[in-house]
Amino acid sequence: SCTSSDNPEPFSPSMFALGAGENVTCDFVNTERVVGIAIEKSPDSQNIEAGGTATFQIVVTNTGGIDLQNVTVNDPLAPDCDAVIGALAAGASSTPYDCFVADVNFGFVNVAEACGDTVDTSETVCDTDTASVIIPSTEIPVDNYWALLMMIFGIIAISIAHSYRRRLM
Repeated sequence: SCTSSDNPEPFSPSMFALGAGENVTCDFVNTERVVGIAIEKSPDSQNIEAGGTATFQIVVTNTGGIDLQNVTVNDPLAPDCDAVIGALAAGASSTPYDCFVADVNFGFVNVAEACGDTVDTSETVCDTDTASVIIPSTEIPVDNYWALLMMIFGIIAISIAHSYRRRLM
């Protein structure tokens, strides 16, 4: 804001014309320029059966003090999660949206990335978030372990007996 000898009330520097011999005093505040973006992909981890569908929810937030434009989400392992959000005001969040990966047969960890450009300088800011999809292994349950072990020993015993019987003949 500025003040002059003719006008002690603060006014914008763009709103004055100096007269001969008039003095103007202005105070300038250098405000830090903060830019940022955050993406949240949830759940962080999920267990699904082989052949099942992994379901995610994504929300993008402008964590800076400057409006963003051209905001997009890119998720190479979950293309259904790709999105064009467009403009995102300072401090605002996108509407959360759901996306899916169908017929999942292998576990994976994927990375979703959100990027946007500042409206004043077109500086690009990006953030990533990961989400894991786990397919439970087909391990033998502990209660069946002993039965399986006994079958293996039985096969070995039969094989040894058969081999011993051949020697006797």
